[in-house]
Amino acid sequence: VVGILGLAMAFFALNNILFLYQLSVHRLKFIWLLAFLALSQIVALWLFHSSLMLVAVVVMIYGCLMFATNFAIVFQREKIIALQKKLFMFIVR
Repeated sequence: VVGILGLAMAFFALNNILFLYQLSVHRLKFIWLLAFLALSQIVALWLFHSSLMLVAVVVMIYGCLMFATNFAIVFQREKIIALQKKLFMFIVR
């Protein structure tokens, strides 16, 4: 159980880094999607709390899901901006 919770907390720590990055560059639209995921985690914990192992697994799954979602939001946006800059430079020439 401790290993699973440790892995979940590692994902939450990485997620916190991405949260702070997005807040520092004044991007706030990510909050709605991740707030929905947080609320669905509360519902999942309410439904699946029969054992400590099950709670740990739910926390780990949602930690991974939130990190993957936040990672995609941050890095896909960077790819789109880089592509727009390349396209603009191509048009300007």
